Amino acid sequence: MNVTLDVPDGLRYQLVYRLERTGPTPVEQALGTDFVLLRGVRDAFAAARLLTDRFGCAGAAKAVAKLATPSRQLYLVTADGRVASYGWAAFGWCQYYKIEPTAVVIGPIWTDEAARGRGLATFGLKSAINAWVGDGVRLFYIDTECVNHSAQRVFQKCGFGTPLALYIR
Repeated sequence: MNVTLDVPDGLRYQLVYRLERTGPTPVEQALGTDFVLLRGVRDAFAAARLLTDRFGCAGAAKAVAKLATPSRQLYLVTADGRVASYGWAAFGWCQYYKIEPTAVVIGPIWTDEAARGRGLATFGLKSAINAWVGDGVRLFYIDTECVNHSAQRVFQKCGFGTPLALYIR
């Protein structure tokens, strides 16, 4: 059920999207890219160079700490041996809105400015959702600021419909 998205002019807010998926969807891989899903610390150590190059030493350590919890995962899209796009996921919880305990909240997601327009965000998000569907996950949430039209197009390409709610941060 969708909610009416009436907000005062000029107010910035987050749009919340929900997707229910029972099977994988076709993914078009961008030329010269790879998808990497980091499910925990072991995967993080295997991708240490990528994490350090993207986030710096302190940021990579923070990413490893997040991945040490059973409720966090990180996906990476690499191009030319560097992280060009990534997305975090939280399993079973969200600090901003209520979700089902079996759902995954995806975000934040990011794509390098120089790599935008190549379909990397769509490739990464679809690949991650397919991997989690393979693990038995069926419900996905993602949100973005109301003015982030690029992210909204990515969500649409990945099967998310119209926003079901909004919240003011």
